[in-house]
Amino acid sequence: MTYSLVGHDGDHNRAGVVEKGELLNQPLLSFTTPKHPGKLGRRFSFVAASTPQIAVKALKKAEDGSGYIVRVFETTGREVRGAELAFPVRIVSAEEVNGIEEPVGEARFEGNRLLVDAGHFAPKTYKVTLAEAPVAAPAIENAFVDFPVNQNSISSDPFKSVAKVDKECNSYAAELMPEVIVHGGIEYRRGEPDVKNVLNCRESVTVDLPQGDYNKVYILASSSRGDRKAVFDIDGRKYEAVVPYYSGFRAQWAWADKTKSFVKDGTIAHIGNHRHKMNGRNDAYTFTYLYRLGFDIAPGAGKLTLPEDADINIFAITVSGNRIDGTRWACEPRALPVIE
Repeated sequence: MTYSLVGHDGDHNRAGVVEKGELLNQPLLSFTTPKHPGKLGRRFSFVAASTPQIAVKALKKAEDGSGYIVRVFETTGREVRGAELAFPVRIVSAEEVNGIEEPVGEARFEGNRLLVDAGHFAPKTYKVTLAEAPVAAPAIENAFVDFPVNQNSISSDPFKSVAKVDKECNSYAAELMPEVIVHGGIEYRRGEPDVKNVLNCRESVTVDLPQGDYNKVYILASSSRGDRKAVFDIDGRKYEAVVPYYSGFRAQWAWADKTKSFVKDGTIAHIGNHRHKMNGRNDAYTFTYLYRLGFDIAPGAGKLTLPEDADINIFAITVSGNRIDGTRWACEPRALPVIE
């Protein structure tokens, strides 16, 4: 946590101390995106509170897949009644839930507004079901790319001992990985477990790309030994990329002179919360990752040549007509402080 001393008149509510603290520790994140047509206008809000006395702390999908969870708390130490949370469409149903999303009571709503009553500094959690939106993003056209496979790295529980992704013969857990992985609106087809299901790049391989109105090729890959620099070739145009290690820490805090803080580059498309070991056991809480690499392709692109590196494994390749892939950070969101 970062803290700051702020001089002010009156009490902490008059000075907006809670809001200042939130802005200090959670600064606004900004993005850039290519100019494109749209139907939502120049301003859009997923949820907005009618008063700063109610702070929205989280908005996410419900764990059971139905509706959304919104978490709020009262910021001033004074009871509030009838504060409003406005959503972009009409509310169909709403209920108050606890921290693990179990129902604890009814919730009031009118149209697209959820009515919130909260005591002194009280947290509240609601589950909200919304009406179908009048605007939907167009589906992204995708096509799976066929490529040869030469290694079994995805195993089911009974066959852990016959798969490997690294020299210790660990493997990805098939029960955690859907047959079709969806990330960012792009679909990827993984190989069947317990047989050869990935391409280990011990030799350079060239694959044919499907023809169509595609502008991107995406690859799900990982490295079995450290983060690997690699070169991918598309019809003679070379792209340099880093293929991150399949497990280990994605990020860590610094601690005095013992460790350094970092967050790895790379877009995670799949996370597994354990891996399979050769001895038949699950390596609990040793996480596994598939990273998404993306490259521009010209109309009619025909050949993709993969790098030659025996520590790189390719799990899936998809070409896509994804016209909304140009959104980028306009700031650095990953700064981790050193703890003295």
